Formats: sequence, structure tokens, C-alpha cells
Amino acid sequence: MKSETQNGWMLVDILEKVEHDTFTMVRGELQDGSKFDLKVRTHLVDVIESEKGNRGWLSVEYQGQKERQASVVLPAPAQEYGHKVTIDIGRFKLAT
Repeated sequence: MKSETQNGWMLVDILEKVEHDTFTMVRGELQDGSKFDLKVRTHLVDVIESEKGNRGWLSVEYQGQKERQASVVLPAPAQEYGHKVTIDIGRFKLAT
């Protein structure tokens, strides 16, 4: 896997804002289709209009990619998977 650390965005579903809009609950999806929920600071989520409901881009640290897989570091640990996860490249974009 090519290794270069830079900022990126991971596509997530927005579940709800909590604690006076300071935090947002999001649901991400791993390369294998497994889903995980994550509580992150609201400023790390860029909300987008979507026909599929409430969606947004979550700020992540990009570590590299191999074929259709992107390795990213989440801003908070997912209970089941920790900070480092692998997602489908179609759910990722580099920060500009």
C-alpha cells in the first residue's frame, strides 16, 4: 500500500447531532461493507444534500491506497475497529 499522510474526506451517513450540536453521530462503512457508528466533533463533518438522506464528508487522515482500498485514520476510534480503517475508494476523496 502506497504510504503518504495527507488530509481527506470519507463519505458518511449523519445519524444525529448531540450535546448542543457540539458532536455529531455518523455511520461509516468499511471496505467489506461492515458499518460502524462514531461520535465526532461537528466541525469535522461537511453536510451534503443527498437523495439518500442525511449524508456528509468526515475529515480523516489519508494514509495510502491499494487498488480500490483507501487506508484512513478516523478522528475518533470506532468501538469495534479503532482509529485505522480501510474503506472503498469510492467513499473517499482527497482534501483540496
